Amino acid sequence: MPYSGTLTIPQVTIPQVTVPQTTSTEIPVAGAPLPPVTHPRTATSSPFKPNAAIPFPTTADMARGNVQIVAPPLPSQVTVATKPLQPDAAANKSATPDETTRFVASTGDDANDGSEQKPWQTIQHAAEWAQPGAVIVVESGTYEPFHTVRGGTVSQPITFRAAGEVIIGPPGGQTPAEKKGMTPAELYRLNNIHIQQCDYIIMDGFQVQRAARCGIFVVESRGVVLRNNVISAARVFGILTGFAVEVQILSNKTFGTLEQHGIYVSNSRAEHDRPILRSNESYANAISGIQINGDCQMGGAGLITEALIENNSVHDNGSKGLSLISMSDSIVQNNLIYNNGKANGAGGIHLTDELGCQHPSRNNVIVNNTIIEPSIAGIRLTDGAADNIVFNNLLISPQPLVDEVGDNKIDKFSNVYLHSSAGIFVNPAIGDYHILATSPAKNQGIAKFFQKITPPTDREGRHRNSLTGLNAGAY
Repeated sequence: MPYSGTLTIPQVTIPQVTVPQTTSTEIPVAGAPLPPVTHPRTATSSPFKPNAAIPFPTTADMARGNVQIVAPPLPSQVTVATKPLQPDAAANKSATPDETTRFVASTGDDANDGSEQKPWQTIQHAAEWAQPGAVIVVESGTYEPFHTVRGGTVSQPITFRAAGEVIIGPPGGQTPAEKKGMTPAELYRLNNIHIQQCDYIIMDGFQVQRAARCGIFVVESRGVVLRNNVISAARVFGILTGFAVEVQILSNKTFGTLEQHGIYVSNSRAEHDRPILRSNESYANAISGIQINGDCQMGGAGLITEALIENNSVHDNGSKGLSLISMSDSIVQNNLIYNNGKANGAGGIHLTDELGCQHPSRNNVIVNNTIIEPSIAGIRLTDGAADNIVFNNLLISPQPLVDEVGDNKIDKFSNVYLHSSAGIFVNPAIGDYHILATSPAKNQGIAKFFQKITPPTDREGRHRNSLTGLNAGAY
């Protein structure tokens, strides 16, 4: 069973991973892959080696989550690989399925050989067996939380794949969330899927329910891919990452997080973080749908760079849609954001700085997003958020765009500012935000602004054509 036995925690000075109270399709690097992260390894009796204490939220953290309305330059084109991360075909050509693939079933036995005919019973047992290139196929059933033990490589990731309805839930249902004084090991036991110091892991297709803390947590790891997962009713976070380089969060659904955010990407020690958040739906979470935060107070660079946030649907959250704190040189495009700010919030998209960090969100491109926010601003830029390029957005709000800094490049023609959705969309009552032929967003877009180009496709993959007319917004 996961987390059995006694954990020995080395007595070393360890970095912290932030948990503020606020808060494509695959490898995002063009050219040769970056080398794996070198992780410190300390002898211990358990492969589960917590290396980062999770601090209790501070007063400053809490203040950042409750702001009320009163957020090196990008190249002209950002090249992002679109092929999925997968084991290199040549590297695995000689390997037979029996050598690399193992099966888990609720009716299995960990004393079996892990074959399809004799599956194992626990995912944790499979994780302890897995080597680079391994594929763990999990059959339908309900399983206890688990943690990874080792990582893969860029050409041979370790894949955990659900084959059917696979539920990962805490034994006995959700337990109380983190408390002051908990050790790292105690905190990490509250995560349903825990990935730590393990590079190139793929988690595909799991239903992660009622986590006592995080549905999926990724820390100190490179090249992890989370895709096609459904994370519901987590106590604190749906998905949380800390110091995770080139993490890819793709086509997941996160909803019903009880205390904080649906998806939260935090912390940076790398020069190029390159997270990708694509085609996720995040809704009905207590605070923000998606938050990015470099957070200098937790060490490292304190600035997340080269993020790609596209094609996401973020709606009906308690605070902001996209909370972008200490993020630079990134692209935010083709997102559909609506009806957030149920409890409070600053904007559908809010670009800002973490309190006391002096790392404002700068040099980002905000293009072709559809934002409908009747309670909060459409886009808000505060606390030094300057040199951001904003064009081709469809903004419907009492305050469509609030630039409190004044040093941003905002196109007043291609950004469509409206106070009502009437006559704009096909059928917003059922979530259809395609624009009508008579919409003022029709043919209002431009192909380029300050040398940054409009996305070549819309959020559904249809090619945009400047000869026939470009629309403002995500469609």
